[in-house]
Amino acid sequence: MKYSILFFSFLCLCITFYSHGQSLEDSTTIDQIIILGNRKTKPQVILNELGIKKGQKIPNSAMEKSLETASKRLINTQLFQSASIMEDPLSPGVSDLIIRVKERWYIYPLPIFSLGDRNFNDWIENQGASFQRVNFGLNLRHQNFRGYNEKVNLILQFGFTHRYKLSYYKPYLNKKGNLSLDTDIEYQNRRNIAYQTVDRRQVFIEGENRRLLQSFKASVGLNLRKDLDTKHGVYIFGEHVQVQDTIISLNPNFLSGNNRQMKYFGINYNFQKDKRDIRYYPISGYFLLLSASQSGIGIFNELSQTEISGQLKKYFKINQSYSYSFELGGYYTFQHDQPYYLRKGIGFNPLIMRGFEKYVVQGPTQALLKNDFRWLLLSKSFQQDYVDLYEFEDFFFDLYFKIIFDVGYVQAFEGEKSDLNDKILYSGGVGVDFVTWYDIVIGTAVTYNSLSEFNWSLNVKASF
Repeated sequence: MKYSILFFSFLCLCITFYSHGQSLEDSTTIDQIIILGNRKTKPQVILNELGIKKGQKIPNSAMEKSLETASKRLINTQLFQSASIMEDPLSPGVSDLIIRVKERWYIYPLPIFSLGDRNFNDWIENQGASFQRVNFGLNLRHQNFRGYNEKVNLILQFGFTHRYKLSYYKPYLNKKGNLSLDTDIEYQNRRNIAYQTVDRRQVFIEGENRRLLQSFKASVGLNLRKDLDTKHGVYIFGEHVQVQDTIISLNPNFLSGNNRQMKYFGINYNFQKDKRDIRYYPISGYFLLLSASQSGIGIFNELSQTEISGQLKKYFKINQSYSYSFELGGYYTFQHDQPYYLRKGIGFNPLIMRGFEKYVVQGPTQALLKNDFRWLLLSKSFQQDYVDLYEFEDFFFDLYFKIIFDVGYVQAFEGEKSDLNDKILYSGGVGVDFVTWYDIVIGTAVTYNSLSEFNWSLNVKASF
């Protein structure tokens, strides 16, 4: 009996030591983090976005995945063309991390040449591709001001809509680096505006002078990052909009209270969870955005409008070539006598339904489901020498074929029902996406909708 107890005790002791040794061997402690290639970006910016810290223990089985996730986080800052992270072992259970980044071009004095209408289809089919409805001007952007990932943007726009806007974003207000500031101020005036919607389309009027509508608005917001993927935002905003008498005579509900002008302050709260792998063209992960907004907080008593909205985007990687995604968006306003100027609907961002781009469907309740099945046809990457700049050396492009299917619904405003309200809308088709450097995505699609119409669409997105 005595020997049995001794043997059992010895066995437990061996297991304890073995388990202890096994746990030490199964993890690696990060000693130093060495950053190479950051000519302008401050090291602290990279360390804040990395998700890995000095002294952190990482299970060996999770090391490869952790480094891959961290490199994608750096790419998602839109500061770098490429980012790679390598483990440099120093001794058993201890390693350095070596980060190599290649920075982007950060200063963009870009010419503005954009459509004054909602999208390409609206401009072509509803407005006859009129070049009088084109905006032009200058867009000055600095995407990494002072090397701290601060963003400064000045817009000087003329043409169809005169627009002047200054915005500033500061990501690291505190020592923890989890509090950011977002602010902008904007003035615009128009001589051609939509004053109501009739038979699915906006009806426009053109004035004799430049100031048929004038608007001045500003906002300031604070965002708190609970972790690298989760963000809470609170914004205070305000607007003063003024129109000519002609607009009110055509639509007394264009602004609130049958007035020529409307002033209001508001507050918005949003919650964001972003687990996408690559944000400009995700293949896996998900994105969640929930928002609640109150326009009119009792200071001017000219408006009181409460809105809630949400977006859920989920991406599934099937294999190296195939992927599937769905996007579910919704909107609701508690005020069914909404001023026309503030109305949203399918046809406006973010509820763009493919196959219905040329139409506007407005109402207090809106929902849209978008489905994409994508097939990677071609993927190429190489170093180009046509543009002799370090920031443009690495070039790549991916070409995707996609099958799409969308379903939408919009409840009608009382007394303003169109033939697209209060019914299920659907569309399906095929398309192609061209994805390349600096987050440029060019997409085109041919669709067939529930009105038995064929449509062709074109859209372009970029980070600058």
